[in-house]
Amino acid sequence: MLTILAKALSQIDLDGETDKLICEILRGLSKALNASSSTFWLYDKVTGYLSLQMK
Repeated sequence: MLTILAKALSQIDLDGETDKLICEILRGLSKALNASSSTFWLYDKVTGYLSLQMK
């Protein structure tokens, strides 16, 4: 698990989008845990809705 997080943190682009980084971390963790699926939802404060970012 630490290698997955270390790899993700080494790829941080300070000007980039955080949700892409989170998706990459989730993909790595899902693979490491042999999970059949994982999801990432983003909450929009303005609309009050969740939007699916990764499946």
